[in-house]
Amino acid sequence: LQSNVVDSVSAYVADLASNIIATSEVELDGRRNSVRGMETNEGNMIADAMLWQANKNAASFGAPNADIGIQNGGGIRNNNLIAAGPISELNTFDMLPFSNFVTIVEDITPDRFKEMMENSVSRITGNGPSGGGTGRFAQIAGFSIVMDSAATALSYDVNGNIVQAGSRII
Repeated sequence: LQSNVVDSVSAYVADLASNIIATSEVELDGRRNSVRGMETNEGNMIADAMLWQANKNAASFGAPNADIGIQNGGGIRNNNLIAAGPISELNTFDMLPFSNFVTIVEDITPDRFKEMMENSVSRITGNGPSGGGTGRFAQIAGFSIVMDSAATALSYDVNGNIVQAGSRII
């Protein structure tokens, strides 16, 4: 068991850690309370990477180029600050451990898009990392939003119908 499983997995993880794929000039904030309640530079980097990847592969799938990228804060799981310097392949698995797929969704209306953004900020209870939030908070690329966390939050009933329209997205 030790040589077949533990040693093999340890060697694989060590290889991921030694494969440097990027360098960051700044510390990256992937702390749970940050990525679930406010924009962070790590969240921006991930959303930017998703937008880049979508546009790199769009033509091969017969899809149009994407205009924006979104990563839900709950999918970012490293829960720490990554020091400025080398970024390893293992760091990417620490940040995004789930096997999600980059997807291009076409024909989102402005009203639907606003509803999506209202949903992403509907559980924010204040500003900054102490403001809470849930995994639904959107880390974004290709656009920016301004939010008023004191305004009315979007809410749904148990069937997914809007009970209260949100007015947090300005």
